[in-house]
Amino acid sequence: MAEDNDSGQDKTEEPTGRRIEKSREEGQVPRSKELNTTLLLMVGSLGLLNLGPRIVESLVNIMKDSFTFTP
Repeated sequence: MAEDNDSGQDKTEEPTGRRIEKSREEGQVPRSKELNTTLLLMVGSLGLLNLGPRIVESLVNIMKDSFTFTP
């Protein structure tokens, strides 16, 4: 069986400055998936820290009203 390394996918030379610049113009920039996840978790955590007490208070009031029986 022949190896598939002859497809030209393995680069032995570093890209030139012009090739890097062209890639950036085309929008092919390296992006981290972990960065998006981290930002989402941070924003969500800050939102819960700010809104958490109000949410808990509202839920307690709803439960009080639901479980209070008036004859």
